[in-house]
Amino acid sequence: MPVHDPINGSEFLSSLGDSQEILISFDGDINTSSPRDMNEIQSISQSPSFKNSSSSPSSSSSSSSSKDSLTPQEFDSLFSSNLGISNGSNMLVVESITVLATACILYLLSTRWKSHTCPLQHKSPKKSSSSSSSSSSSNTTRSILANPLFHISRLFTCSTLSTSTSTSSPTPTPPKQIEAGPQKPPYVLPPLKPTSPHPTSMGLKRLEKSNWLTIDHTYLHEHTIRASLLETQHPCVIQVLPVALEATHELLALVIEFLLQRYPDHFTLISPSKILNKLTGEEHVIGRGCQGPLETAARLCMEDFNILLQDPSASDPEEWKLMASATLFPAGWKLQERIGSSMAVLHAPVPGWKDNLGKSVNRYFTHLTPRTCMERSNLFIQSTPILFQDAPEPTRPNASHPAPLTPSDIYVRRERQTFTRLEKSGAVLFTVRTYMEKLIELPISEAEALAKQLRGWEANMARYKGIENWGVATLGYCDEVVEERERERSKRRDSGIDMGADEEEEEEKEGCC
Repeated sequence: MPVHDPINGSEFLSSLGDSQEILISFDGDINTSSPRDMNEIQSISQSPSFKNSSSSPSSSSSSSSSKDSLTPQEFDSLFSSNLGISNGSNMLVVESITVLATACILYLLSTRWKSHTCPLQHKSPKKSSSSSSSSSSSNTTRSILANPLFHISRLFTCSTLSTSTSTSSPTPTPPKQIEAGPQKPPYVLPPLKPTSPHPTSMGLKRLEKSNWLTIDHTYLHEHTIRASLLETQHPCVIQVLPVALEATHELLALVIEFLLQRYPDHFTLISPSKILNKLTGEEHVIGRGCQGPLETAARLCMEDFNILLQDPSASDPEEWKLMASATLFPAGWKLQERIGSSMAVLHAPVPGWKDNLGKSVNRYFTHLTPRTCMERSNLFIQSTPILFQDAPEPTRPNASHPAPLTPSDIYVRRERQTFTRLEKSGAVLFTVRTYMEKLIELPISEAEALAKQLRGWEANMARYKGIENWGVATLGYCDEVVEERERERSKRRDSGIDMGADEEEEEEKEGCC
């Protein structure tokens, strides 16, 4: 079968004679001007003159100087064989509509095909000769006419792929923004009380959740101390057993969420995996990419963190054990010696723990929930401002010491402890914020309350906390300042000087205590 040039729509339809006025120009214009009745078109196509002109090879070659036409006979033969269309008036109508629709769709889609790189199209080397180009074009035309639906769908696929390729470039995921909560005043450490918790009680009270983690004017000073300890004493201040690793990630996520809500002026996310500490200018990796979540929490906060978990394989599976800890400010104990220990072992030196508090504390931890957050306070007296105290102070009776302690040597160390439950891991989270105050800087009312509390300790508790070292200097100072205040008040009463509303209110509170 001879190879013909590619079909030209305008020449083919114009060859139907003057009776067909549907012209298609493949340069972009479609002109439909008053087509005649299809029966008339059918009769023209079946006339002897039309068939003779179709079967004449010379007319085909001479009439297409541009080498881009297909004879009507071959066109009709191609569509009849490939689309299964037989002769007849109805079939000719279908053929005409199919050709017209196919031409329009192929043209419209070809403009998009040319403007994009189609992943399904493989480029072939260009042929230099005009005959090779003509043969390639003819083969392409025959392929399209043989199966037009395949090529239409292929064009749709190429267009869709190229469009999606040009518009689906990934955009960076913005960091998850946590809205700041209502701004509340900073946490203020409550004044000292004249009494301490009963030996059989933990002295718990409900925690105000907005004050779970605290930041105050000493943040930068303590941050410097904590950073130095993490660099020089890392094994002594950070311990994480493998069983608690997931809990440490959960802890860090909770800490980050709280800091962003409670202190938006101090902390902000700079990416989904990094937080900026505006107070220090430091950036910290967070999320699953963080290699030391417990250490990161300790660097961001002023609190120490302890994670307690139950050990099902232990002799007492209900006993809670210290499985991870960031204790940068210990009060007379070594973390490396106590990691993995049960509550009974941790508090063995504490008088009355085994008989009064041990079992009740374990039960309390077991029933603790993420919604029941509690806090308590603890108090120590020490003769040094150093916060990192990993060993008890040695006993040194004032009588034998060459330089007895003075009130200026005494520091009141207070711990604010909080307890909550981590929801996913079920671990108990125990935080400790340590406050250090010089004895001589206490308000007189608090010095008076401190003296009353110290005298209310049982003998074994007083010895445990080292009263032999600092008792004389501390109690002597407190008594002295209270007595001095009372003398001043007495003089003012005798002279008729008004004490003032604030002083009278303070005196009434002292009387109630």
